[in-house]
Formats: sequence, C-alpha cells, structure tokens
Amino acid sequence: MTSPRDPLLYRPQQVQQLDRAAIAGGIDGFDLMRRAGRAAFRLLRRTWPQAKRLLVLCGGGNNGGDGYVVAGMARQQGLQVVCVALSPVEQLQGEARQAWQWALDQGLVTATLTGDDQTREQRLAEWLRYAELVVDSLLGIGLSGEVREPYRWLIAQVNQSDCPVLAIDGPSGLCAETGQALGAAMVADLTVSFIGRKAGFYTGQARHYTGPVAFDDLGVPEAVFAQVQPARARLLSWPAMAWQLPP
Repeated sequence: MTSPRDPLLYRPQQVQQLDRAAIAGGIDGFDLMRRAGRAAFRLLRRTWPQAKRLLVLCGGGNNGGDGYVVAGMARQQGLQVVCVALSPVEQLQGEARQAWQWALDQGLVTATLTGDDQTREQRLAEWLRYAELVVDSLLGIGLSGEVREPYRWLIAQVNQSDCPVLAIDGPSGLCAETGQALGAAMVADLTVSFIGRKAGFYTGQARHYTGPVAFDDLGVPEAVFAQVQPARARLLSWPAMAWQLPP
C-alpha cells in the first residue's frame, strides 16, 4: 500500500478530524469503513495467503466496525472465521452497527466471551489453537486512558500465544500519539493504518508493538487534508536524508 502524499505525521485527534472532514465532504461514513476493511483484507491475503482460519476480535467502536468488515469479506472468500464481539452487538451504533449487519448478511456468526474465568480461558484457548491469524480491531486510536478489563486480559492472552496478529489502525492499547503502551498493548506482526499516519506508530515503544506499518489513505481527497494542520513532524527515510550527508 502506498500513497503519493508526503509522509506527514498526525496526532490521533487530527486524524479523527480528517475522518470527519471526509464524511462532511461527501464520503459516506460506512463507505469509508468498507474501504478500510477492504484495504486490511487485501493486506491480510497478500501477507498470509495460506491462512484459512481467522480469529477476528472486535470492540464496540468504529475500529470494531473495521473488523466486522474484514470478517464479512473473509466469509465471502470462504475462509473460516471466529468473530468475537467484546461489546454487545445490540449496543453498536452508527457505522459500526452497519458493518456488523453487513457482515451478518455475508453469513458471519459472532461469538462472545461470557461465563466464569475458567470457561472464558478455555474458550479463548481453543479459538487461538484453531486460528492461523488473529485480527485485532478491539480499541481505536481515540484511547487515552489505560486499557481496562476484559480487554487487558484478552490482549495478554493473545500476546502469549504463537498466533500472528494483524492490527487494524493500530495495536490495541498503543497510544497513537506517544507510542507508549497504555497499561497493556497488543504485539502485532503487522499494522495497517488509515487516512493519516499517526505519529505514535513511529516513536516511543511503538516498533515493539506495531511490526511493519502499512498505510492506506483510503482515497481521501487532497482537499480534505488541506483542512487540517498536520503535526510538525515528518517521517524521514534514508533516501530523503542521504543527500544531505557528507560523503
């Protein structure tokens, strides 16, 4: 995934502003979510082409909505999917609810982690043994306080497993502004990030949690980016810097 746009770095609040500006400019919010889900699913298939069994972990916000889109697309392609809803689906709102309903129309069945601690641990352990890939869409970039239960417990269990992880728009629990873990954070093998590059994915402890970071601007028009002032930072690369160094 590439974008011709200069690699500017944004604070998470600015990326949220870009998202709102894109919707205000005429892009349907659910269409934008489907673009994110498609981008993530394409990356998933390209990186793990042999993976046929997915464990998709969905939170209650728009990040969870991205996960439902990925799960629905996986069902369309005939993959086996266990989709775990960490937030009651009847409480989903807006685009996240649309994404869940769309995934249901593709034949997706959601599961929950209920029961006592032993029952939850056994069920999750079975799902992790079954899965060839975990898709992390639990917590979005708006998280500011420390990760709470049961997310903290779930993140720890996935981190202790041997299953590779694709993080959608950032590893759950990683601060998208500072690059610090907020009490607990998912350790991903690959992260896909959307619309604007989050500064926190390139600094602090981020590299330990993100793995390589792929980026897709989801086709958001340049005019939208002109409406939001980026953070005063740029992602530097060796080719961009080499010409400034002496021989």
